Formats: sequence, C-alpha cells, structure tokens
Amino acid sequence: ELSDKLKRRLRERAEGILIAGPPGAGKTTFASALAEFYRAGGKIVKTIESPRDLQVGPEVTQYGRLAGSFENTADLLLLVRPDYVIFDEMRKTQDFKIFVDMRLAGIGMVGVIHCGFPIEAIQRFIGRVDLGVLPHVVDTVIFIKDGRIQKVYSLKITVKMPAGMKDVSLARPVVLVRDFETDSVEYEIYTFGDEVVVMPVRGRGPRHELPEGVEAPIRYRLRKRKHTIILDLGPELAETEVILYSGNREIATLMTDAKGKITLAKSSPIGRRIVEAVKSDSLRVVPREES
Repeated sequence: ELSDKLKRRLRERAEGILIAGPPGAGKTTFASALAEFYRAGGKIVKTIESPRDLQVGPEVTQYGRLAGSFENTADLLLLVRPDYVIFDEMRKTQDFKIFVDMRLAGIGMVGVIHCGFPIEAIQRFIGRVDLGVLPHVVDTVIFIKDGRIQKVYSLKITVKMPAGMKDVSLARPVVLVRDFETDSVEYEIYTFGDEVVVMPVRGRGPRHELPEGVEAPIRYRLRKRKHTIILDLGPELAETEVILYSGNREIATLMTDAKGKITLAKSSPIGRRIVEAVKSDSLRVVPREES
C-alpha cells in the first residue's frame, strides 16, 4: 500500500523514477500498476520492453525493439511524445543512455533495474551522466523486495560542504539522497578530484562490538591520493555493503562501488579513522550480511 505522500509525488512531481530490487521482488508487477495509475489519471503511457512482460490495458502501447534496436524505438517515441514511458528493464549502457536522453527531452521516465540495495540503482548512473544532471534525470527511487516497497529515495542537488569537511573552500555541488518518507539525508554524492564519492550520512548512534566468532576474511588494499583514500576490496565484493571495524569497535557501514572500491575524502572523519586503523594494523572488514 502506497502512502498518501508517495501517491502525491508520483501524481504531481516524479518524472524520473527508478523501480529497483532483486530478481523476483515484484518490480514488473509494480511497473504495470504504475502504468495503469498514470493511464487512469489521463496520461499517455507507452512502454519499452523485451520481452513484453508488463500486464497493461490496450490503451498502453507496448513497444519492443524496432529493427532490432531500442534506439529506433526511442526515436519513434520522441516523435509520439507520450507523458510517460516505462522501460522494463535497463541493463546495458545503451539502455541508460536512452533513459537519460528521453528524460532530458521532457518525457516522464520509469526505469526498472535489478539491484540488491537502493543506493545501487543510483550508482548505476554514475559515470553515465554528469553529476549535476543526475537529479534532473532521476528524482525518485522505489526499492522493492519480497513484494513490498522497502525504501523510497528522493534526489536533490545543492551547493554545500560535504559531510565531514570543515573548510568552506571545499564547498561544491552535492547530490543529496534523502529517505522520502522521513526527509533525512542518507547519502551525499559529489566529485572530489577525479573521483565521484558516494558518502553515507548516518546518525552517530552507539558503536557495536564485533560479533563473537565473526572473523574478517576480506583482504583489502589502501591507496592514498592527494585528497582521497581508496579502500580496494576486489571486484568479487562489487556493490556490497560492508562494516569496517578498528579492532572490535565499529567505524562505519559503507557500500563498495561497481569495482569493489570505497572512495573517501582524506579529511572526512571516517577517512581519518580508516587511515589510523590501517596504521595500527587494526582495520577489519566484514560483509554486512555476516554481521
């Protein structure tokens, strides 16, 4: 059941929507319901899909690949100018390019993406679209698991000092990823040097002791750059949430990128604690699901 707040956003504001979740979570079912929601509201809705899995009424035209290409389908839809296009599902770089191009052309877009965590849906766009444009392309992320909506994110860009930085000269454009229902910021995304940093922003609750019997088998390599540190856990841990410990004390819970790396500002509190833990040979890394 959708909250009234989410229904209002879908009806009035959301135009760059990602429906994300693991396989079999109910993403296609939700996308079908959303297509009918927009159609019932008087919107012109089309779909891009292969195979055609969405269960929609005859008023919603379902398009596959035209002449073997989704690009040709997108070119046709740009002439048709629907209010919303449902893209089920986005996997390849070309799929993301089509989503971006159509969204920037003013068409409301709904994309379906496989991922294990909500933030991963946004990370899939990093490197494929300029960071300053990202909130205009994606404004709402709906994460579904076990047939239920478990998280909704909204995106907005502002100019500020990233969390953990104190020098006002380091202020820069920052994409704020907020929990839609509580309006609390959970992640900040910004550029630092040549890197794009996805920084969790979480409350400083009590630290937890390392669970008894849990070892830290993950090997890592720490690389230092002028302004950043890169904790490389290896590609087998790509897009994985891990907990970092200094001895038995928790430092932070972070998400690796698509290459199994975590990039942090050296001057950030978490970055400094990681460097100190490495120097004292006390840094331990545990996959979150094992903790």
